[in-house]
Amino acid sequence: MAVAGAAQPFRMPINANVVQQSYEFVDTSNVPVKEIDFGRLFFGEASTRTIALFNNGPAEARFDVSYGTAADMKAIAGAEEDAPAAGTGADLHATFLHVARIRAKAREDKDVVLKITPVTGTVPPYSTVQLQVTFKPIAPAASKGFTTQPLSSQQQSQVFDCLMKVNLAGGSKNLRLPVKGRGLAPLFTVNPRLLHFGMVAAYEWADQEVQVSNDSSELPMQVAVDRSGPYFQAEPAQLQLAAGERRVVLMRYMPKALGRHQASMSFQVVSSRAPSRPLVETVVQVQGSSLSLGKRGPLPGGLDARPDTFKKPRAMVD
Repeated sequence: MAVAGAAQPFRMPINANVVQQSYEFVDTSNVPVKEIDFGRLFFGEASTRTIALFNNGPAEARFDVSYGTAADMKAIAGAEEDAPAAGTGADLHATFLHVARIRAKAREDKDVVLKITPVTGTVPPYSTVQLQVTFKPIAPAASKGFTTQPLSSQQQSQVFDCLMKVNLAGGSKNLRLPVKGRGLAPLFTVNPRLLHFGMVAAYEWADQEVQVSNDSSELPMQVAVDRSGPYFQAEPAQLQLAAGERRVVLMRYMPKALGRHQASMSFQVVSSRAPSRPLVETVVQVQGSSLSLGKRGPLPGGLDARPDTFKKPRAMVD
């Protein structure tokens, strides 16, 4: 560098460290993630994994997430490839709207297999941003007609291949992450579906049994029994069935008022991740009549009472 009035040029050293800007997906232990496999879930059951987008570079990066099934992502990729070929502003605007509609469809909450949040954001230099990936296998649509047709054996198990794509502003390439999982039908049966306890005096009780079965050969299931009437109950009211397991549930009718009584006992297969949302529901109708008063025995208890002391003996009826 020449300096006015100086006999010799002035030399100033200039140094710089040049690093490559790169991005990758990592898990909560900072281990690189190349694929997410959710394994097996019942249709309607949701599972969520947390991953992070790591910015291994000195510049912040804006990102935009696209996701969906392989067919949806193929449609998005095809629309984006057509965008540079458009010559006029109107064509570019139409292509932009087309891509936006496809992405919006992939992000709809209704009947979506894959959902990711957040879908946009900024990653600071040498930092990460967390992404929540939720997989929820959806059952195939049942055949329509006068009565709903059960799923065929081929429809009872379905593999879902999805793709997550992250577009990075200023990045040399986009990131892609395969996401897959398998959905299974929660096959559950209760037999019989109608119980009639006959005549039972008030304050007495009658018992019958129903058999519940997990007909899935791969996954266990949790079952909860909900009742709509005060005089009928199930023991146990909650149980877990291993794959292929059958159990007996005791149904008890114990009227405390005169009259003819009936109720609907709802056997619900619930998810351990969201117990309030039943996956499958099977209803057992129960009926009984009480037209006379029975004897009210003394209440059990005392200093020597144990849990078994309060259990009523079985009174099985046909």
